[in-house]
Amino acid sequence: MQIQGLDLLAKEKLEFVLQNRLKEFGYFHIKTANTMQNVATVEMELGNYGKSLQYNLQVLEVRKKTFGDDHLKVANSHTSIA
Repeated sequence: MQIQGLDLLAKEKLEFVLQNRLKEFGYFHIKTANTMQNVATVEMELGNYGKSLQYNLQVLEVRKKTFGDDHLKVANSHTSIA
């Protein structure tokens, strides 16, 4: 239960950071995508698999647009989705 409490706190902080990244950089920016990836990881830890998948799909979209289909970061995003 203590771990889940820490994960909930991390989720809250990361969601705050994500909102700031969206305002500062916009949706299609690698810093925004990296923060989304961190939120997805915490959602997975909390057992919120649907939310995690949703964030990971967004990360994939941003990384494909930013780096192209053949980049390692895009491959990592596919792995996170699987």
